[in-house]
Amino acid sequence: MKRAPKLLVCGSKKCRKRGSLLLMARLGELLADLPELRLEPVGCQKRCQHGCVAVLEGKKTKVWEACTPEDALELAEKVRKRLTKWHEVACTSS
Repeated sequence: MKRAPKLLVCGSKKCRKRGSLLLMARLGELLADLPELRLEPVGCQKRCQHGCVAVLEGKKTKVWEACTPEDALELAEKVRKRLTKWHEVACTSS
């Protein structure tokens, strides 16, 4: 089975204050049924206003950024869809 993607949520103080905590909480809820995925706070991937999140899949990194709290929730949903798709592929290929 392929290794699970790592989910890196911005850990910079500026981003945390502005929404990364909301983003992490939402992602935590959405990904509760995918225990092999880990949320890891990291340094800022971009100059984001309401938190950013990076998904590391092997050597590929996809960074999304949220500009409003609403974006953060939308972003969490987008990340969940991508990771759920990864999970389905990983389960069927093993």
